[in-house]
Amino acid sequence: MLFQWGYCELCRGTFVYCPKCGNNCCNAGYGYLNGETCDVCELAYQYQALAWETKKNPSKQWIKKHPAEITKKKSWFELEGERLKKYAKMSKEKKLKDIIENPKAHQHNPNALLACCFINNVVDEDLKKAHLKIKKN
Repeated sequence: MLFQWGYCELCRGTFVYCPKCGNNCCNAGYGYLNGETCDVCELAYQYQALAWETKKNPSKQWIKKHPAEITKKKSWFELEGERLKKYAKMSKEKKLKDIIENPKAHQHNPNALLACCFINNVVDEDLKKAHLKIKKN
């Protein structure tokens, strides 16, 4: 199986396509084949996370020499969830301040944007507007 890379216009970043089902690993979801969840998607997410960490696509030789490195890596979905937990615990005032002080950390995909804007189980419009003012690079 060959991992193919793509570019997400929304996130402005690279992602991996699952070689078995074609799932776009930018979407934090899993593909389906014959009504079953794809068993290769998780490997695609791990490959993607590994490549992002090393800032280059890992070679087949490197993967063969370091199989434990792939299996111990958290999936992109887990890493993004941990990052968003920090924002979920912040008050509205702290979030607004963080958006101004760390705009790059707040250039979210649509799902993460909604998660970051939740206050007391409701999307806060002021937080949404503050995110929309961030200039994309």
